[in-house]
Amino acid sequence: MKENFSKRVQNIMKYSREEAIRLGHSYVGSEHLLLGIIREGSGQSIRLLESFGCNIDELQTKIVELIKPSGGTMTLGHIPLTRRAERILRNSFAEAVGLENKVAEDEHLLLALLKEAEGIAYEVLTAFNIDYDSVLAVIRGADKGKPKPAAVTPRSAKTAKSKTPALDHFARDITGLASDGKLDPVIGRDTEIERVAQILTRRKKNNPVLIGE
Repeated sequence: MKENFSKRVQNIMKYSREEAIRLGHSYVGSEHLLLGIIREGSGQSIRLLESFGCNIDELQTKIVELIKPSGGTMTLGHIPLTRRAERILRNSFAEAVGLENKVAEDEHLLLALLKEAEGIAYEVLTAFNIDYDSVLAVIRGADKGKPKPAAVTPRSAKTAKSKTPALDHFARDITGLASDGKLDPVIGRDTEIERVAQILTRRKKNNPVLIGE
């Protein structure tokens, strides 16, 4: 099963178990997986959360407040995944395949946490206005029009993508579209275009521009 997950996701799974032990829990649930993502701290999932204005420290605090350390003692042996956590991990690989990746990365794990629609991780992320459709749209927006080089791994392909996925999703690069010849031609507006050019030229002289001018 490990071959289905990147090294980063395998580390997140390890951190999740360590977080469960730290909190005195005898299981690894969705909340521990989210804590594992936060603890790993360097993946695309963190950048996605931050792009939506999510404060990572506040997110971590909220999770711990909800699950609260039990204060009990436990052995440091095998800590099983809950059924929900197992399902989330399976779904993370399914999300990766759906986005044409060969292994599940941390952003796919985030998608799977949001798609579960139940559990503490989902509730906390929702409270921070993070939802599945929005995150998926940003990931797809970052992928759109940027084919992956055949000689690189999915992780390397991710790092080569846009550094502003949220901006790319909600806005268009008009300058880039114009240089690529993808904008519709402007017909019959010569007078208006000339007038705008005159006004912009005046601004270079620090003259005020009046709306009714």
